[in-house]
This record gives sequence, C-alpha cells and structure tokens, in this order.
Amino acid sequence: MLRLSIFMLALLCSSQAVQAEPFNQRGAAFLGISLAQFNLDYKETKPVFSQKNSMAGMYLYTGANFNEFAGFETRFGFTNTATTTLANNQTLGFSVDALQSYLFRANWDIDSKWRVVGLVGYTDAQISRKTSNAGGSQKISKRGMSYGASISYAVSNSFHADVEWLSYWTNVDTGANTTMSLNNLGLRLGYHF
Repeated sequence: MLRLSIFMLALLCSSQAVQAEPFNQRGAAFLGISLAQFNLDYKETKPVFSQKNSMAGMYLYTGANFNEFAGFETRFGFTNTATTTLANNQTLGFSVDALQSYLFRANWDIDSKWRVVGLVGYTDAQISRKTSNAGGSQKISKRGMSYGASISYAVSNSFHADVEWLSYWTNVDTGANTTMSLNNLGLRLGYHF
C-alpha cells in the first residue's frame, strides 16, 4: 500500500510538471498599463436629468495569479475631463481624479496563448463634477461593486495584451438625489515576472 501511494504521488507530481506551459506564466506576478475609454452615466431624480460622458483615461495595474484558475489584481487610474454644454448655455463636466480597484480574477485558458478572465471586486473613486454656474465644482468620493471580463493574448513569454470591459460602479448613490455609473473599455499591455 505504501509503495502504491508513493508511486501515485510521483506520478501526480510528474504529470503536473508536464502540463505546465511556459508562456502562460501561471502563478506569475504581473504589472501593466491600460489606455481606455471611460463612460460615466450621471442621473438626477429631482429635477429629472441625465448625462452620459465619454472620457479618455489610463490606469496602472499589478497583481498575481495564485494558480492557473485564480488571481488578484489592483489598479490605480484617472481620466481627462469631459464637458457638455447644456440647453441653458451652462457647461457641466466630469473627470475621474483617482480610481483604485481591488479585483478577484477567475482565469480560463482557451489554449496555450489565449485566456478569458472574469473580474469581480470593488472600486474606490473620486470624481469631480464641474459646472459653469454658481455651483462651481464638487468632489464625489464613493465605493461601488465592480465586475467585468477580459480576453488576454500571450504575445511572448513575458508580455500579454488584453481587451477588457469593466463596470466600476453601477447606479451608485452619490447624494443629493444623484446616481452614477462608471465603466471602461480598454486595451492593456502587461509584463509577467
């Protein structure tokens, strides 16, 4: 029985070594940069008002895959200001001054070069709301649940390229009868080490 257990353990260890694929970088730490289009949906209930803004932004990300199926990622980012002229000739603008996300990653390898990643976690963000009227500007700091997905391609042993969609906030109550939703579609380039 002991010999059989030792044999099975040796067989299991050897089969795990054969399954490892060097360019998938399983278990490796990573860092990278993303350029993205952020979309912010701002809604007021009294008076009824809604505005959608698209802003260019970027974020830096880092994390690690614990194994081939799961990992963790954190990111830090910001956007430029998107301004709209309203019917009364006033302007209303929004920008993401600071964004910090903590995300759990669920990985699924399609083949040796392609990986689909599901993301879930939460995001802390500070958003500036700027108006041309006497109201001036307002800083909104809130936390919301985040979820999304990406598809990743192993460019080489060390680099990967991703296309990602992530919802940072969905109808987060930002006070004074207002809600905001924030998401992005981005291209990422990362390095495994």
